[in-house]
Amino acid sequence: MEKTLEVLRAVRACEEDSKRGWALDWSLAELRRRVGVLVGQGLLAVADRETRAELSAWQGRPVRWAVRLSAIGHDVIAFARS
Repeated sequence: MEKTLEVLRAVRACEEDSKRGWALDWSLAELRRRVGVLVGQGLLAVADRETRAELSAWQGRPVRWAVRLSAIGHDVIAFARS
């Protein structure tokens, strides 16, 4: 569970740093495998093609994937704090 929380907190930090609210591929490259697992568990939401195109235009470079916390991911972080 601690590894899961670590990744969720990393995603949240990247979201907060981003003006668009998404954690981008290059900011989480070292966590790519864990991110994929958490997407499969419904804790993270993946940007669709249109959103990635918008993010790419905004960033001035290709965004291959982007994620953000799902409602469940937010709940897990909140529960862990209590």
